[in-house]
Amino acid sequence: MMASGREQHNRLNGSLSAGATTLTFEFAAGQIAPGALLSIGLELLYVWSVAGQVATVQRGYLGSTAASHADDALITVNPVVSDYRIFTELNNELASISSATLLYRVKTTTIGVTAAYSYNLAADALRVLAVQYNETGSSFDWPLLRRWDFLPNQDTSVFASGTALRLFEAPAPGRSLRVAYAAHLGTLTGLTDDVETVTGLPSSAVDIPPLGAAARILASREARRSSLDSQPETRQAQDVPPGTARGASSQLLGLRDRRLKEESAKLASLYPNHMRRAAV
Repeated sequence: MMASGREQHNRLNGSLSAGATTLTFEFAAGQIAPGALLSIGLELLYVWSVAGQVATVQRGYLGSTAASHADDALITVNPVVSDYRIFTELNNELASISSATLLYRVKTTTIGVTAAYSYNLAADALRVLAVQYNETGSSFDWPLLRRWDFLPNQDTSVFASGTALRLFEAPAPGRSLRVAYAAHLGTLTGLTDDVETVTGLPSSAVDIPPLGAAARILASREARRSSLDSQPETRQAQDVPPGTARGASSQLLGLRDRRLKEESAKLASLYPNHMRRAAV
C-alpha cells in the first residue's frame, strides 16, 4: 500500500479525552495545516486550525468513534490508509467469509438428555457439525449419534433461541449430549484483540482476512483514480497504467479465494458429511 513513501508522524503531548476538541503535539506541527487528517488508534480527526503546536480538531471523523488517547500516543498525519480503514475492511472481510460453508468458528455445547427428542440450541448456531452421546457416563465414552436434524427458524415460544436439534435416536435420560456447531466468525473491536480468540479463526487461516481487506482497499484506490472530478498525476499514466490497482486487487482476491478453499476443505475433513446425515 505504501510503496516507498513514508507518512508523517507526531505524538500527543498529554492525554486526550473523548470529548476534547483541541490537542497538543509533542513536536513541531510542521506541515500539519487546516484540512489535514490525523489518525490516532482507530479514530480519525479533521484539523480545523493550527496555532503553534495546538490544533483544533473535529473528533470521530468519517464514521470513526471519538475515544480517549494516552499521552505520547502516536499520530499519523494524512495516512495513506488509516488504521480505522484497515480495521473496518478486516471486519467487512470477516463478515463476508463467515458462513456455514466457507469459514466458521466451531463451538461446542453440552445438553442434558431428557425424555424429549428436540432440544434448544444456541442462537448463533448456523449448522450442526456433530452430535455425541455420553453412553456410559465415562468421560472417555462419547460415541457419535448418526440420525439427527438441525432446525432453524423455529417458534421462539417453543425454542427460545429459534434453533433446535431434533434427534431420531433415543439416548437414555440423565446422560449428556455434546453438540459441535458452526457459528459466525467474531468481530474485532480493538487493535490489541487476539485474532484467533476473538474471531474464532484457526491459526492457519489468519492470513485470509488481510488479503481480502487489501483487495478492497486497492479496488477503491482504482475508483478514486478514475474519478473525472480530479486530474491524476501525469506520471501515473506512464509509470502506473490505469487498471494497475484493479489488477493487483484481482490477484489478491484470487489468492484469498484459493486460501478459502484450502481452509474450507480442512474444516470439511474434520466434520465429514456422514456425521451430519439426518434420518430419511
